[in-house]
Amino acid sequence: MKTSNKLVRAALAVGVAVALATPAVAIAAPPTKMPVGLRSTATGATTAANKTANQAARLKLLKDRIEMVLRIRKARFDFAADRINSNINRVASLAGRVQSKGGDVSGVMSKLEAARSALAAAKSEEAQAVTLFRAIPNATDKRAAWQAAVAQGKTAGASLKTARQDLKDAGQALRAVIQALKASAAAGSTGTL
Repeated sequence: MKTSNKLVRAALAVGVAVALATPAVAIAAPPTKMPVGLRSTATGATTAANKTANQAARLKLLKDRIEMVLRIRKARFDFAADRINSNINRVASLAGRVQSKGGDVSGVMSKLEAARSALAAAKSEEAQAVTLFRAIPNATDKRAAWQAAVAQGKTAGASLKTARQDLKDAGQALRAVIQALKASAAAGSTGTL
């Protein structure tokens, strides 16, 4: 029993010594790589090479941020535009069926055309916004270029809202035509009885 207690005590002592010595060695050891912005000369001033490296790193971060923004914008805009376009086609199909039954859908078709033109305007405005976003890294005033790109993107969003509202108005007009058609069909069927 005495040897196993001695071994346990020795292992515990070695473990404690290693645990206490490791942080002291880690603090005393110099770092292997310093970040680019923290390297300095003996006088404490950063070198011109470090400034250039920092500017290049900041430009890369800006480009990465722009690519992320464009990826997110594209996904959101394409989803909304595809949804509006499919709903326009669906309402146009329903309007064609209602017209074949004798309903007057000229007002519905004009509102659908307004929705299509607003959607086309939104797509062209979004393309302009993408162009403005991609031009930001080369601009002299990056903040103003960013704000201009964001403003153009908001204009594209407003055009999407206009297209959505025109589509909603077309759907309501079609609903009114369908109800009038049903009412006239019901009045015609009750009048013959």
